[in-house]
Amino acid sequence: MTTIDNMPGSAELFGGARTLGVLDLDWIARVWVGPDDTPVPAGAVTERAIAPLTSFSALQRGDQWAREAVADAADELGDRGVDLVSGSCGFLAQFQQEIAEHSGVPTLSSALLVLPLVRRIVPPDREIAVLTACSSDIDERMLAPVGAWGLPGIVVKGLEDKEHFHSVIHNLQTVMDQNRIRAELHAAVRELLDDHPAVGALVFECTCFPAHAQYIRETFSLPVFDLPLLIDFVLRALDGFPGASGTQGEKA
Repeated sequence: MTTIDNMPGSAELFGGARTLGVLDLDWIARVWVGPDDTPVPAGAVTERAIAPLTSFSALQRGDQWAREAVADAADELGDRGVDLVSGSCGFLAQFQQEIAEHSGVPTLSSALLVLPLVRRIVPPDREIAVLTACSSDIDERMLAPVGAWGLPGIVVKGLEDKEHFHSVIHNLQTVMDQNRIRAELHAAVRELLDDHPAVGALVFECTCFPAHAQYIRETFSLPVFDLPLLIDFVLRALDGFPGASGTQGEKA
C-alpha cells in the first residue's frame, strides 16, 4: 500500500482535519513492510481497528465468523468518531454494507466500488480490467455489494500465478518485496493487454498495487483507478463538513 504524498493539495486540504478509519486485517500486518505504509492522503489523521482474520483464505471464504469480525472492527471505528472508513484489502468489498452500517459513516471497503463509475466514463467499446489477488473471487459475491455485478465489458486478471505475490499473499511465507511486486504486476498487465487489446482502463482491487499505479499509467498509457484515489476523492468531498465530531447545519 502507498501514501498519496504527491497529489496536489492533499496535505493542504486535509491538514489533519479529517480522520480516516482503516479497517485492518491481522494477516496484512505480517506481510507489509512498515506499519505506516498505508493508502492515506498526506495530512489525514488515521485510526485503526484490526479484524482478527489471520489469513487471506479466511477473507476469501467470507463466512459468518469473518463477517462478524469485520463488523466488530467497524463498530470500533464508528465509536472512535472517524469521518470515513477504508478497507485494507479489496476483498472487503463483500462486506461493504456491514461496514457502513456498523461504522455509521461513509465507507470505502474496496476500489471495486469505482467500477460502475469507470464503466460509464470509458467508451462502451473499451473493456475495464480488474487487477486482483485472485481472479476466481471476482464474482457476484464480491461485486454485487458494491453495485458492480452484471456490468458489461469487465475483464479480470489475477496475480495468483505470480511466484512472489502468491508466496506473500496466499501462503504468507515472506514479507513483500515491492520491486518484485512491480515486476510481476508489469508482467500481468502485459499479459492482460495481449489477451484483451480493447482494455481502456484498469482498476486495482488489491491494495498491494497502488504503490505502482503511476508506473503502470506511464508504461501502458492507461488510466488506473485504485483505493487511494477513492479515499482522496471522498476526503475532499468531506472537507468543511463537520462530520462525526461536529454538528450539521447551514453556516451563517
